[in-house]
Amino acid sequence: LKQLIKNMGDIPVGVLVQRASEEKVGELTDLGCDFVVFDMRTSVAALGEDGIGRFLMIEPSMDQGLVRVINELDIDGVFVSGDGESFITVEYLLACQRFGGLVNKPLVVVLPSVITNAELANLWNAGIGAVVISPEQPVEAFAELRGMVKSLSGRRKRRQGKAGVVLPRYGDVAVEEEEEDEEEI
Repeated sequence: LKQLIKNMGDIPVGVLVQRASEEKVGELTDLGCDFVVFDMRTSVAALGEDGIGRFLMIEPSMDQGLVRVINELDIDGVFVSGDGESFITVEYLLACQRFGGLVNKPLVVVLPSVITNAELANLWNAGIGAVVISPEQPVEAFAELRGMVKSLSGRRKRRQGKAGVVLPRYGDVAVEEEEEDEEEI
């Protein structure tokens, strides 16, 4: 890992660590990692490590209540794990849109091996701020993805509104005015 970090130069390097401990995150910081991606089973003590970026990996099926409180965590962003498909599904896109409306931190997705312009544009419009592809991809795939990302810059569609509370309406309520009784003297 130390050699890989050295070879990457100024390109940020991160590691996915399951059930990370404070010691493990400290080791990665000492090695020169720029960020760590941890899962929900990580020790809370590992979040306090300074000098390294901290990203939480979440599942697309995560409960909405838990998603909302992610904003309270002292982390730098959120990775949305893939759904195991070789393409972006409608279900996954909807989950990304839901997270984009609930989380005030940068959202990152791990892309399948091949992605189209349309898929990338939909993820961008859903609020995804960064993408990660497998290092096994050929150099040409990196160059092609870079071109697609550059073409999207500044073209994000405005979302009509954030998630909020919708109160039910039970029909019109008529207000009856009371007639004043005129007193005769």
